[in-house]
This record gives sequence, structure tokens and C-alpha cells, in this order.
Amino acid sequence: MIYGTVIWFRNFLFDNGFISIYHPKVKAICIGNLSVGGTGKTPHTELFAKLLNKKNKSVAILSRGYGRITAGFIKVENNMSATEVGDEPLQMRQNLPANINCYVCEDRKLGIENILAIEPQINFILLDDAFQHRKVKCAYNVLLTDNQIPFYDDYFLPTGSLRDAKQSAKRADIIIVTKCDEHTNKTAIIERIKKYSSAQIVFSQIVYGDQLIHVTGGNNLNIDFVKNQKCIVFTGISNPVPFVNHLTKLTSIVKHFEYADHYYFKRSDVDNIAASYKQLPANSIIITTQKDAMRIKNLNGIKGLPIYYLPIEIDCPIPEFIME
Repeated sequence: MIYGTVIWFRNFLFDNGFISIYHPKVKAICIGNLSVGGTGKTPHTELFAKLLNKKNKSVAILSRGYGRITAGFIKVENNMSATEVGDEPLQMRQNLPANINCYVCEDRKLGIENILAIEPQINFILLDDAFQHRKVKCAYNVLLTDNQIPFYDDYFLPTGSLRDAKQSAKRADIIIVTKCDEHTNKTAIIERIKKYSSAQIVFSQIVYGDQLIHVTGGNNLNIDFVKNQKCIVFTGISNPVPFVNHLTKLTSIVKHFEYADHYYFKRSDVDNIAASYKQLPANSIIITTQKDAMRIKNLNGIKGLPIYYLPIEIDCPIPEFIME
């Protein structure tokens, strides 16, 4: 009740003009959620960037850079570490074409102004995880909600995972229901969402890659390699269930080391993973997510360990109006 009251009062101040809002001189698209994580913001942001790029739009990405030890405005480069810019911005930088630049800045207004000073030709700026950052007026708001834990069935922290009110869904122009499959009851979900928002509703699903990518630059493996093999899995993401379920269909998971979202691995964690790996038969491997790979790849002790990540992409019918 206390958390909900604070959120209501904050939204009241913005809704009634008591707090000033910055109107950028460029189309800003906010991609976020109402919960604390786990809806797939990063791969969806990558999808928007790639689609805009294909339409010959000049686009940049601005993220807070959650978990970094630095501060201020930084352009993300491939050779940086997750501690410098955050794991998600670093992942996006490595997955996107070179002409799509990624930046981090905790002050979104300052970040947008700095991007426009560097790249005045920019048509779109994608604001990653900015649905609650209401000091910037976006051209479009894209709200993500997990098919497994939709916002309308969730509760405020600390009971649930909501960091914003369910009624805030009315600010969205598009609502994407993520992590869907052939069993998703789309009609029922649409009926529930329509009680909170008139936004256009679309559904997305995860598409897993067919290559396992070596974390430290070794040879990659075809996904068929893991069939009938034993492996160890480690994850430090908000909701690892879909990832682990997918791997379970492909291989035999002997042990799953599960850490908190954005967890920064220590040498002792590597030692624990390595000790379990040594108990496995030859040709066994260690699998993680790309997001986790960004945080572990520079740690001492992983050289020589067969650690691979499985990349993902998003399949989602993005409405054309948001791309114009």
C-alpha cells in the first residue's frame, strides 16, 4: 500500500503538470515495462533498432546502463566491459550494425542532447527501460509484459514485481506480450489488457539461435552438438525459466547455477562452476545467456573452460505507424 501510494502521487504530479517534461527535437521511442525486469526489453530494443535501420532511418539507443560503476554520458564501444557501461548496452552494441550507436546516461534528457550534438542527423532515439522516466516526452511508448506474469495479474513490490501501477498501461501506444508460444490464449489476454489500456496489442516470441557462441572467442558450436550431451547452465537474469526450458529440450542439464538479475560474477563463482564441470564426461560444456556472458567474459579463471552462450532474437509484428 505504501509503495502504491508513492507511485500514484508521482504519476499524479506528472499527469497534472506539476513536474516539467522535456520535449526532444527528435522522435523518441520508449521501450519499457511495469515490472522490475524479465520481459525482454533488450532483445526487443534490438529488434526496433534493426527494423528502423532497414527502413533507412538513422537511429541511436540510449540506456541508463544499469549496474555499471561509471557515471555520466558514455558512448558504448565493443572493447568496453559490462562494469563500464552495463551488460545490456554492451550486448546491444555487439549485436547491432556498426551504424547504430549505443549510449548510456542516467540523465535521459542530457543523454538525448549529447547524442544530438554528436549525431545531428538522427531520426529516432530508442530509450531502453524508460517507461518510468517520465521527464522525457516520447513520441511513442512501447510497454512489454511477460506472458507468464502479465502486469494485470501482478502486484506492487515487495509482494509482486510491479514498480508502476497497472493503470499506467494507459500511457502505452503499443503493448507487446512477450515470450509467447503456440499455447498462448491471445483472446483472453487481449480482453484483460483492454481493461487498462486502448493500446494496440501484439505478441512476440523468442527465437533461439542455432549456434552456441564461445564466450572468450574460441570456436563456436552447432546447437546439435549438445544433443545427448551433459552440460552445466548458469544464469543471472530475472526470469531464466524459458531459457532453461528450451535447453532442457536439447540437452541434459546436470546443474543450474542461478544468480540474481545483473549479478556480477566473482572468481569464486567461476571456481564453483569449474568444479562441477570437472565432474562431467568429456565433451560436456557450460551454457549461459548472452547477457551473462557480458559480465563473466573478462574474469580470471574462465580461460580454458568451454563456456558458450545461446543468442536469441525476437519475432514480433511491429506496427508500421511507429516506424514513420
